[in-house]
Amino acid sequence: ILVPMYNETLSVLSILMHLNLFTLPYTLFSIYYQIFKLKKLCWLCLCVQGVLWLEFAITFSFLERNINPLTYTSLQPLVFGFLLPTFVWILIKQPLILASQTSKWRYESLRFRNNPLVFGALLQQAPKVDIGRLPVEIEIGVPHAPHCLTIVVNPKCKPCSHAHREFEELLEDFPEHIRGNFRFLYWKENDEDKRVVQHIIALALSGQQNLSYEALSKWFSYSETKDIEIWKNLFSLNNEVTVSVVEEIIECHLQWAKNVGVSGTPSFFLNGYPLPEGFKLRDLRAYLLVSNN
Repeated sequence: ILVPMYNETLSVLSILMHLNLFTLPYTLFSIYYQIFKLKKLCWLCLCVQGVLWLEFAITFSFLERNINPLTYTSLQPLVFGFLLPTFVWILIKQPLILASQTSKWRYESLRFRNNPLVFGALLQQAPKVDIGRLPVEIEIGVPHAPHCLTIVVNPKCKPCSHAHREFEELLEDFPEHIRGNFRFLYWKENDEDKRVVQHIIALALSGQQNLSYEALSKWFSYSETKDIEIWKNLFSLNNEVTVSVVEEIIECHLQWAKNVGVSGTPSFFLNGYPLPEGFKLRDLRAYLLVSNN
């Protein structure tokens, strides 16, 4: 870094010699430590130390005949050369440390969440909720699957869309281990949410259980633009259902959510236990693998 800043060779050699002087005491300590403490010589270290002494001998013998004392002007690049990396290090040190700590915390968090014993213990710490059975709910998966995941969703809830995709991946990877049933929570004044839930419940009520789940999946797969009428036409009712009956079933969903204390969506209950705080559906993988072996 320093050499290109000089136009005079003598100034360069003078700077290098003075820098070299600072390294020589360490070479003596290193040799002493290897001989008397480690009782073993490091030949690579000795070669490096030999180069330092050789550099000092050459520059000293040359400068002895060509004295060129250090001046303020010649020291400026030296000071700059040391201050620049120091200043850069001050700027980047904290972000680098933070990035390293963040990576470590993320790794520890993954280890924690992927530990099935930890997950199982945390899962059963919370009071078990009475899931019961509602007159009509959207069910998917094989009935004999040992783990039942109850998911409370809202049609306009973006996190519910992400959670639905994660559930579908779980169901695809563990078809014999987990089944799901969906229940709905929405604000009654939101007419669009109500219409979506009404149609899904009506499909299930008319005996089209699988189609009702497909309709829910399709709705959550849409991007920002969701046209209810186009969506409803994709999943038509085979039989007419009474609107009042659908309303009663929806009220059962809303009342159940209120009784068990569900205040937001998505909410998850595995075998009746609320999913521990901080855990996602994808964190169930390790638990499902271990609990069924």
